Amino acid sequence: MPPYLRVAADLRRQILSGRPGPGERLPSVRALQQRYTIAGGTARRRCACCARRG
Repeated sequence: MPPYLRVAADLRRQILSGRPGPGERLPSVRALQQRYTIAGGTARRRCACCARRG
């Protein structure tokens, strides 16, 4: 599985479990880079992937 899909799947699990809560922001690209040790392009692809899925 490509790294951006792994990050997207992890964020999806967190959202479905109630984190972050309603009205809270998702982690920034920079925060994702640091947390998952990924490149900025990978983090941006995660954002695009999540946006397409809703």
